[in-house]
Amino acid sequence: ASVGTGFDFALAQGGSGGSGGKGGEAYIKHEGSVTTSGADALGVVVQSIGGGGGAGGASLAHSLALGVPIDPKGDSFAISMAVSQGGSGGSGGAGGEAKAILEKGSKVTTGGDGASGLFVQSIGGGGGVGGDSTAASGTATLASLLGTLTDGQVDLESTNVTLNLNLSLGGAGGDGGAGGTAYAHGVGSIVTTGDFADAILVQSIGGGGGTAGSGEADSVSNLGDSKFALSLVFGGSAGGGGAGGTATGGVAGTGKASTAGSNAIGLVVQSIGGGGGKGGSGSGDVDADTTVTIGMGATGGKGGAGGDVYAWNNGSIVTTGDASHGLRVQGEGRLRLQGLDQGPSHRRAGRQAVGAERQRRR
Repeated sequence: ASVGTGFDFALAQGGSGGSGGKGGEAYIKHEGSVTTSGADALGVVVQSIGGGGGAGGASLAHSLALGVPIDPKGDSFAISMAVSQGGSGGSGGAGGEAKAILEKGSKVTTGGDGASGLFVQSIGGGGGVGGDSTAASGTATLASLLGTLTDGQVDLESTNVTLNLNLSLGGAGGDGGAGGTAYAHGVGSIVTTGDFADAILVQSIGGGGGTAGSGEADSVSNLGDSKFALSLVFGGSAGGGGAGGTATGGVAGTGKASTAGSNAIGLVVQSIGGGGGKGGSGSGDVDADTTVTIGMGATGGKGGAGGDVYAWNNGSIVTTGDASHGLRVQGEGRLRLQGLDQGPSHRRAGRQAVGAERQRRR
């Protein structure tokens, strides 16, 4: 807070959030046997996840200008100005490489709902939240002070010219980190029997953009209202989503991916961009005889693009439940499929179950 005579100016700036760290390499080579039986009890999990960006600091600027008499009657003027900007959120860290290889003769078996067999992910960290910002200005003259302190019993007949100026900017949200390379190759056996239990799930996912800070303008009016007030208030810009990285996965040779539950896909390979952050709002609540307040919210952040996807089946993919696709491939970059025309190598049973499904986001 700041107090001045005739003219006063207050400036506040929130600190920036730190950037998230990059995820390291995660690698597994499985040669033995893994069995789980509970719900959501995954068989093998390999993940590399970037750290989230730090939040920007909030800022608050308070300014109070005391009127200066300019003649014996007590006529006076005062100008008060407050400028405040919230700190920016930090960027999310990129996901590192996540890699899994299931060797010949290895086994992964799960029996619960939601219990995928092999789960490989590289995920970028989310962007940090932008700091909120508040700018508040006010003025006080001899006439307004006496009127306030005596509850209106003393009223000086003087002319007072006072002006409050507020500028408030919300902090920007941080950008999400990019997803890294996700890779899975199975020559062993993966069997799931629960619903929503995919045999192999390979994903590279960009981090979400950070939410922006809000801007707000207020009045310091406990010592008397001002004559004129002008406030400009802007919400911070939102962070953009991180891009998805390259995702590759498949079965080969003696490899087998089998599911028996409903909505349980044999092989899922996805590269998904992170969603954009939410833009900040701008609002004002200023007391004065004449006020002009302009508040503008910011647009949301841009979503990240998906990356390249490569999937293969030179082994066996079998699904028997309803709505259980044999293969689902999703990405926004290049899509490459190999070994899907080998007849008995991928089979299906049950309503809505299909051998392979290819999707590309437009």
